[in-house]
Amino acid sequence: MDIDTDDSLGENSSNDGTGMKKVPTYIRLISKNGLSHLYYSSVTQTSGMPSLRELFRIGHGPSSSHTMGPSNAAKMFKSLYDAEADNYTVILYGSLAATGKGHLTDVAIENELKPKKVTFIWRPNETLTFHVNGMTIKAMKGEKEIGQETYYSVGGGAIVTDSELEKIEGPYQKTFVQVYNYSTMNSIMRWCRKTGYKLSDFVYQSEGDSIRDYLQQVWDTMSKCVESGLQGRGVLQGGLNLPRKAHDMFRAAKRSNERNAYLFAYTLAVSENNAGGETVVTAPTCGACGIVPGVLYFLRHHTDDVTDEDVIDALAVAGVIGNITKVNASISGAEAGCQAEVGTACAMAAGAATFLMGGSTEQIEYAASMAIEHMLGLTCDPVKGLVQVPCIERNAMAAGRALECAQYALMTSTFHIISFDEVIMTMILTGEDIEDSLRETSKAGLAQTYNLDELARKQRINEIKSRLTGKNQEGSINLQWGDQKDDAPKLDTKIELAQSASSDIFE
Repeated sequence: MDIDTDDSLGENSSNDGTGMKKVPTYIRLISKNGLSHLYYSSVTQTSGMPSLRELFRIGHGPSSSHTMGPSNAAKMFKSLYDAEADNYTVILYGSLAATGKGHLTDVAIENELKPKKVTFIWRPNETLTFHVNGMTIKAMKGEKEIGQETYYSVGGGAIVTDSELEKIEGPYQKTFVQVYNYSTMNSIMRWCRKTGYKLSDFVYQSEGDSIRDYLQQVWDTMSKCVESGLQGRGVLQGGLNLPRKAHDMFRAAKRSNERNAYLFAYTLAVSENNAGGETVVTAPTCGACGIVPGVLYFLRHHTDDVTDEDVIDALAVAGVIGNITKVNASISGAEAGCQAEVGTACAMAAGAATFLMGGSTEQIEYAASMAIEHMLGLTCDPVKGLVQVPCIERNAMAAGRALECAQYALMTSTFHIISFDEVIMTMILTGEDIEDSLRETSKAGLAQTYNLDELARKQRINEIKSRLTGKNQEGSINLQWGDQKDDAPKLDTKIELAQSASSDIFE
């Protein structure tokens, strides 16, 4: 990785009214694949951040990048061509094609473009240059194409079009309506120290009081999702036959009064609802949507003196953490692995929990830093492309980690070597080094190995059946598993053999 310090923007320095100068001196980090990132070494940055409305999006699961994003793209395209088109062709590339069936990408697009006919072309082995989540929609009148656009789902339900990219000179920079003047944790913390305000105040000062109403809507949606998810029974759709566990976990929690069991139940409830395609809030994504509501619902109902108003403030704090990560790094599993999704959600929940526990801005930053730092390198390898395994349990584990980070930050000195700004830069650089097969393509990792035991059992049963009459001199049957004779069962009768085969099937 090459490092180049650049002071050329210094002439654009300005004063923000709090006595602070914006000095956008930065270090340009060039990763091994040639991508360029700006790491701002100053305490402030000029690019700012968008509204939390762009981070906390209310919609249907199971995936913000593979369900919400394509749905938004289809809706946008339909508004341009639906009056003339009588059918549509949709080409899905890269990760959208590789895991689109499991993420209900085609269903989401069809729902937006109905009642017109939609023809899908799946190209999982072809990735467009700008982003792995690419899709082209063509408006057709009969067999004649009357218009097309290429969209990129860049995470959290957000989309970028080829038409937008063509207007940009030079490297692409994330564009948005700027609501916040700062976009690094260091700059925001300094603002808090200068003004005496909290992180939640930074949100209200920047967005106005209307953001409180929106965050209340977000919290209401999260709470309803927890409560409905706790009632869910049966198995999740998609073919894995994964049973819902939130209901039983909640019952076990009430019997044992084990606090972690409550936390797990609330988090599982949201994640399982998401996997079922129900209404959730991206926090920051659908795949990681259980962590923040799980932690906040737990603290709201199992901690004295935490009110709904407190939770709204905590959501504002979580939003700042998620927004910083979204702008400066990534919240997309297809772009940077699960560290970008669950890692970011864990940091958001850790910061929110620290706030509710009375922590300072410095302690909030510390907890958020730890949450991502210890998830660096986490891959995104969903089995069968479904947001189920390992996603649902990973949400529950990350919720527990978030509370641990909050407690750790509150009980120790806030001195630490790696800042939040540094750790999210590390995260995006690490994400670029993760193989594409481990970034939401379901080509490797757990997605590749999840059925090895099943295949081995089937192979073993077939071997047993084929050797029913092959006895050795001692009168027992010796079977081999691969080349390992010691692993073979030694059975004396056909009855024992049948019982072994049966147990192998159903264990």
